[in-house]
Amino acid sequence: MKDDALVPGGYLLHSYDARTLAARLATVHTFVIGAVVAVVAIDSNKFDPVTIAFLVGLCLWAPMIPLIPWGRYSHNVLAKIYFLGAGTFVFFAYYFDNPYLLLGIYPELFAFADIYWYRRSLVALHLGGLIAVFIASAILIGGEGTDALVLIAAPLMTASAVFVGAMSHRFVQAALQHRQFQSAVDSLLAALQARDGYTGDHSKVTLAMANAVAEELNLDAEARKELADVALLHDIGKLGIPNSILQKPGALTDEEWETMRQHPVIGEQILSGVPGFESIAKAVRHEHERWDGGGYPDGIAGEEIPMASRIVLTCDAFHAMTSDRPYRAAMSIDDARAELQQHAGTQFDPEIVAAFDRTIQSGAFDSVPEIDASSPPDELATLRKPSTSVPFEMSSSEAERPARLTTLDDPKALITASCLNAALIALAMSTYLVVAGEFDWVGWGFVGLQVALAATGAALRGRTPRTWCFFAALSAYLLVPVVAFHYQQPAMIALLLGSAVLLSGFFWRHIALRIFQVFLLAFEFIVLPVLLFGNGSVSFAAASARAFPGALLIVGYFTMRLAEMHFERQRFTGTMNSLLLALQARDGYTADHSRETVTMATQVGQKLGLSEPELLELKDVALLHDIGKLGIPDEILNKPGPLDDAEWNLMRQHPVIGEQIICRVPGFESVALGIRHEHERWDGGGYPDGLSGNDIPLTSRIVFACDAYHAMTSDRPYRESLAEAAGRAEMTLHAGTQFDPEVVVALLSVLDRLQEAQRSIETARLAA
Repeated sequence: MKDDALVPGGYLLHSYDARTLAARLATVHTFVIGAVVAVVAIDSNKFDPVTIAFLVGLCLWAPMIPLIPWGRYSHNVLAKIYFLGAGTFVFFAYYFDNPYLLLGIYPELFAFADIYWYRRSLVALHLGGLIAVFIASAILIGGEGTDALVLIAAPLMTASAVFVGAMSHRFVQAALQHRQFQSAVDSLLAALQARDGYTGDHSKVTLAMANAVAEELNLDAEARKELADVALLHDIGKLGIPNSILQKPGALTDEEWETMRQHPVIGEQILSGVPGFESIAKAVRHEHERWDGGGYPDGIAGEEIPMASRIVLTCDAFHAMTSDRPYRAAMSIDDARAELQQHAGTQFDPEIVAAFDRTIQSGAFDSVPEIDASSPPDELATLRKPSTSVPFEMSSSEAERPARLTTLDDPKALITASCLNAALIALAMSTYLVVAGEFDWVGWGFVGLQVALAATGAALRGRTPRTWCFFAALSAYLLVPVVAFHYQQPAMIALLLGSAVLLSGFFWRHIALRIFQVFLLAFEFIVLPVLLFGNGSVSFAAASARAFPGALLIVGYFTMRLAEMHFERQRFTGTMNSLLLALQARDGYTADHSRETVTMATQVGQKLGLSEPELLELKDVALLHDIGKLGIPDEILNKPGPLDDAEWNLMRQHPVIGEQIICRVPGFESVALGIRHEHERWDGGGYPDGLSGNDIPLTSRIVFACDAYHAMTSDRPYRESLAEAAGRAEMTLHAGTQFDPEVVVALLSVLDRLQEAQRSIETARLAA
């Protein structure tokens, strides 16, 4: 596995910067270990030369950790630092003859569950090894708390660490989804840039101007975020405008202007499919409305027009006036300012024009580049430029946030987690009672109550049990200390782990509960043991302070981000669909063809036994394989007759353009590669790179076959469709030359199955 691979759990250690940050955190981690050892040494009256030497060595070692160039090494090397923490607590548990120090290994359990989640065998190895050492050490050290440590603390620590590791894994996915979404929006801009170099660069310059005006108007952060999105995407609807109009070297006719005036509507249609972009889509629609109501498409006036639309219209107009266009030379800045002031109160919002003028006078626009649009852009040269960092920020107003703030807020998931927690507590406690021979009513009453809670939760499954689950989890905070005090077993406090995870995970969004949980965890794991069990429990409290509260509070943070993961995935999917809508706006066949190809390719992939991740990648390649046609001129894309050689050479560049658009999305590198090679032939005669055989990605081979079959059996402007039998014959004829023979066999099998299913439906319809 490559060290910089985008793996799930532990991804944050798989990059140079992340490992450097993790090394700094390891320094803090090391000092905390030293603090715990010092406290227990003082409490145990063993502040001897061994302890002092250890603490001095730790103080010398900790500052050196961030100085080591961890970015050069594998994440596995850095992860081994955590073994030092576990080893420290095991050693001093023996040295101080105090098994409660073994609880200090919980952060290591959590860390290894996080770092190695991408490979279950490694998780099992590391967690299993630590727990085996924990149990063996507790038994060898002995003492009255051994049974509770082995039978209650060990299994519950393991279960909660696995859960926290899973949550961390999902959190990392959330971070990746966020990057994917931002890059997908950048891909939309790249698609626009591929068609019209002026429009793509113009959007970025308009963004710079709009940001300066927003600062002059003292807009709040939320309004600035929305304004940035609108400024970047205000011309995205031009993807649906024919090249003959978009790049016309002269003035447009009335009919052409009517077509051009549809681009805000097309832009709204493209963006409205992205969750959370509702207000941005609306602002894009109204970006050409006039202050006096004489604009388009809806003729609204004054403050009915969104603020973002009014600001972008002013910046858009100024930059258009001061830029060279194919049909006219650029105005001077003074002339453009005069034009804005002349039309303030009619075309433009006078307040915004005044703010814009103040911004010009302050010199904020002195560095704004000019764009020469006197000639059509070179699509491929534009796309091959290094990707610039677009200052894109997603809007995240409260109204746009998802209704469910955590994936665990689903009633069934919530009840299931609560039932499992109660059942696990009952199992651990009953095992302890049997092994220890404790058969009084307190222990068995507690077990019975947990069984009752699990049964009640199962009965409530499918309803809305948030309040019930909250009080069920909170009840453990009241009952567990009573049971622990009754049996004089501090380790029984570990029975709270599941309930603490539930409270942190389910209710983190409420700030009052968040603060309450912080104090509750500190009280239950640190203060209460000392109050209940006296000075002898200081070691338990010190180890718990290092082990439990911090990790359990991290659960709440991860859970809050999981909601964003779900929302980001919706936004990312919506943005990809927006790319297809952009294709639909230009060429209805291409977009519909992509959807049909997805269905067919998925079934072929299943027939070939692809795994779930491989099927997901295949769907993405099938859905987006023609996205590069956004960079192909309309006169070629929609030509009613056969293409000549020059036109074919340009058409053959669409896989390269598609790769350049999609490779901007993190995690989509293999999808971009599949798109690039979707027109390679099995015998090496394809394009763009002439790959052959198994050198062609399997996703490309599958999509190529499905693409070709669907194209042959569909009507096109320059020919009629082939019959299904003729299409199947063509596929068979070219298997082994144009197409992968194995893929063709699978495709024909899928077609047979579909044909049989269609016959069955027809027979049933006739019988009815």
